[in-house]
Formats: sequence, structure tokens, C-alpha cells
Amino acid sequence: MLNVDMGDSWAKTNLPGRYGQYVEVPLAAGHGNPKVLKMFYFPSIDMTFMVNVGNLEVWRTGRASY
Repeated sequence: MLNVDMGDSWAKTNLPGRYGQYVEVPLAAGHGNPKVLKMFYFPSIDMTFMVNVGNLEVWRTGRASY
């Protein structure tokens, strides 16, 4: 995970290519606009990434789906 930082381009990180299939999980209520922020969980590494789909940047990494 040292190769992925907040602000990285979603396309540049190539997370699906590196870590396989992901599952989109719902954004918790009150934690942002679900039309702009999406949560992608990668079971192979047990990590969730918050992605701003407006500008396709990784905003947060971790296990929680907040």
C-alpha cells in the first residue's frame, strides 16, 4: 500500500489491475455526496478505497467504509 497515496489518480494507480476484482460498498450516510464519492473494497488485500469520481482521485485508504 505504500504505492498508493491520497490524491493519486484512480487510473494511474491501476488498483483493479493490481489487486483484482473489487466490490462497491455504500458510503455511510452523512459522510459526503454518494454521487461524487464511491467506496471500493478489494477483498484480496482487505482494503477499501474512497474515490472522488468527479476528478478520479483516491481520497482515502483503509478498511473502514466511511
